[in-house]
Amino acid sequence: MAGEAGDPAGAGSGWTEGAAEAGPPSGTALERPERRGFPRHAVDASATLTLVKGGISMRGRIVNLSQSGCRVRTDERFQVGIYTRIETEFHLNGIAFRLGGVSQAILNPNTIGIRFLEMSERKRDQLSELIAEIAKAEQANRPA
Repeated sequence: MAGEAGDPAGAGSGWTEGAAEAGPPSGTALERPERRGFPRHAVDASATLTLVKGGISMRGRIVNLSQSGCRVRTDERFQVGIYTRIETEFHLNGIAFRLGGVSQAILNPNTIGIRFLEMSERKRDQLSELIAEIAKAEQANRPA
């Protein structure tokens, strides 16, 4: 039971006293390999999300971006589930983007992961160039 000596996380959790030194229990999210095909890059840009079905818009901020998607922290609670069609609009480095996608992960009521879909070759090239610029800036800002 939760709170019992030797198992503070709860019965059967696999986490025991002293486990912090030994690392996470086998099979936890902390030891899973990265499944994404593209690296994520930290960004901070205002964004507008529009739910395709219903046309409801909400504002937020993109907190990371990759060739395949982004993470957005919304100002309001995101009250729909995963696989909801969304258009994401944002400006970065002087370029305006409007990319279609689906909500892929609801991380908390105000943070969602979006997977981009159906991108034209031109948009894909623009996004690739933007991400290359972000990656170059990250490299330049890393301590030697």
